[in-house]
Parts: sequence; structure tokens; C-alpha cells
Amino acid sequence: MPLVAVLLAVLVAACATAGDQTTASTIPPADNTGPPVVFVAVGGGETTGVRLPDSLRQSWPQLLFTEALPRRAVLVNLSSPGATVAQALDQQVPAALELGPTLATVWLTRGDVRAGTSVAAYERDLELVVRRLQDSGARVLVATGPPSPEDAVPVGPYGAAAERVAQRTGTQFVDLSALDSELGVAGHRQAADAFMAALATDPP
Repeated sequence: MPLVAVLLAVLVAACATAGDQTTASTIPPADNTGPPVVFVAVGGGETTGVRLPDSLRQSWPQLLFTEALPRRAVLVNLSSPGATVAQALDQQVPAALELGPTLATVWLTRGDVRAGTSVAAYERDLELVVRRLQDSGARVLVATGPPSPEDAVPVGPYGAAAERVAQRTGTQFVDLSALDSELGVAGHRQAADAFMAALATDPP
């Protein structure tokens, strides 16, 4: 994604939520003073919200942004439906690094399952994604989620690989494997709550 388009997305996201940002019970937003907060979401369809009627308002990154981050925060959702870890490493991560993220979420599972990526390649590339975001100074949360109803390959080995990456890199692991596989409105609500709970704890 060109940087100009990304920056426009930042402005649109900031303007769209400035008037309707609400307070979460988990983490009340701080006041509007302090260092910049730049939240980037790296992922596939799980993060884009492809099954939602209104992904701009109902996707879990948007819920996390409006309910748990201070009003000075900006969100750039770099996810794209069907993205694999290798594609995210090549396309989403460079765009994220240009923005100087302070918080990054990484949820990439279904694209690799459908593409038949080997678990070893998935784990290797996922660790590169995480470490590059960490090197930029971002706090990183790594998630894994439920299988898609269309998946013919078990998701479990990919989730275990994501958890190993989180352990090796010292990032927080958000296990979303128990969510409903359809990832509808309720699923995104539950995912947002899980990420908020992770943010409320100290990083490892």
C-alpha cells in the first residue's frame, strides 16, 4: 500500500472516530496528552472483517481503537483478505514501519492454511514479521484464531507455531481459537475484548 494511501487512511480513521469514541470497561482511555499512539493491524480476513455488515465500525481493530486507546491515537488497518504471512512480510510490514507504530497486532492464519503454507515456513516468516515490528519500537500482540468453515487443513499446528513465535520473541499471545468460526459481529466483539485484556496486562 503506498504511503500516501496509508496516511489518508490514518486521517479518515481519526476523523471517523473522533466524535464517537467510547470508554471501555477494561481500559479507560487516557487523556489526550502524551506521546503519539500509532496502532497498526497486520493480518488477513480475520482482521479486515470480511463477514461483517459494517467492518468500519464492527471489526475488532476498530473496537479496540475506539474503546481502549487514548483519543490521540490513530489506527491504520493494513490487513487484506486472504493475506499470507509471506505476503504481509512483503507488503504490510514495510507500510507499517513507515508509520512508526507504537502498537501492532498480528493475526495471520487462514490465508496460510488455504494456501497450504508449510508450518515451518509459516513460523519462520511470522517470527520475521514480529521481530521487524519490535525493532521499530512497537509493542506487538500475536493472535491465532479458529478455522474457517471452508478450511480442510487443521489450524491447530499453525496456532501452536504462532504461540512458539510469541514465546521466542517475548510478545503477548492472544489465543482466539475458541471463537466461533464464522467470525461475525459477536466473534469480533469477543476478539476485541481478548485484545483489550492482553493490553491491560504488562508485556512479558
